[in-house]
Amino acid sequence: MERRKEITPFQVGNILISSIIGPGLLPFPRYAAEAAGTAAPLVTVLGIFMTLVGVLAVAFLNIHYPEQTFFRYSERIVGRWIALPLNLIIIFIFLFLTAFMAREFGKVVITSVLENTPVEASLIIMLLMASLSSRNDFTTFSYIHQFYTPLILFPVLFPVLLLVPLSLGNMNPLYLQPIFGDGSQRFFEGGITVAGFFQEFFILSILTRSVQKIERIPITAFWGMLVVGGAYFMVGTVSLAVFGPEALKELLWPTLELAKLTLLPGQILERFDAAFLAVWVVATFTSLLSSYYLAVHGTTEIFRLRDHKAVGLFYLPYVYLFAIIPKNVFSLYDFMNIVFRLGFILTILYPLGLLGIVLLRKKGGRKGGKGKEKEEAPKPAPFS
Repeated sequence: MERRKEITPFQVGNILISSIIGPGLLPFPRYAAEAAGTAAPLVTVLGIFMTLVGVLAVAFLNIHYPEQTFFRYSERIVGRWIALPLNLIIIFIFLFLTAFMAREFGKVVITSVLENTPVEASLIIMLLMASLSSRNDFTTFSYIHQFYTPLILFPVLFPVLLLVPLSLGNMNPLYLQPIFGDGSQRFFEGGITVAGFFQEFFILSILTRSVQKIERIPITAFWGMLVVGGAYFMVGTVSLAVFGPEALKELLWPTLELAKLTLLPGQILERFDAAFLAVWVVATFTSLLSSYYLAVHGTTEIFRLRDHKAVGLFYLPYVYLFAIIPKNVFSLYDFMNIVFRLGFILTILYPLGLLGIVLLRKKGGRKGGKGKEKEEAPKPAPFS
């Protein structure tokens, strides 16, 4: 029975935005400053561009194979025994991302709000919510994101836009110079790290069969990345201008510190950081849900399972164990750096390589009359 295509391009944009904007917003400026110093804004742009390449590669592959997910058509392109281990590593990457995001959430909560609450309590609550929500179908999943996106987008972007004029008095333009850094920056490494904060874009890879007007997804994904990238760029640049590159490297969560320094006109809110954290909790849930949902449905696709609900419950205790592996928050971020680098290879370079193979085969099919892919299966939908 053919799956009904009930997710609109607009909902895909909501899913992309609410999946990427999440817990990484708090430490993001520190990562960029550690990699490039005063050139952090340029590294951020590089990371956004790298991610956009991966987003468009996945979007065009989805157009070429509109009735299959990434985990199925990757096997069709390079063969099951090559794609299988790579796809399994992708599953583990997003399981670890889910675990580490939950651990980061718990650490921020007990540090800033509930100081006497065990971190395990926050972990269990967030992971249970993600596990139960992952039992829903794609349509309900899209509605969850559509409901929460305005609660994330406007309360996050509005404060971010407010931080610029409200922080002018604390900004020092000298902290942004020299623009290209002092020669000690690591642009490419920093770009990979920045791209790691956007890895949840890979949720696009499993939405293929449920999306209407799939030929419009590249445009939707482009605008979604523009919104997300703009938010991260502004947060990173303002934080750099306020704290400076050296002080920024010493702050655990620079964005939270920036929110603490921000005072609204007329003292509308006594603590701006409290309101910011309330929105951040919602953003953390949607990001964590997308990572877990991707791992669950990816596993279902790889092993040709008929139902994904049991998989969500099966992974829950293991994700919890992954979350408590890091001994402290510094060890947590070391683990995340490893996941970011591995994720760059498998969520950006891997789809880009698959797209290159598809295009070469398509070109060879036009020259030779019949391509191997055409003989094995019906001709997939062409690019729009």
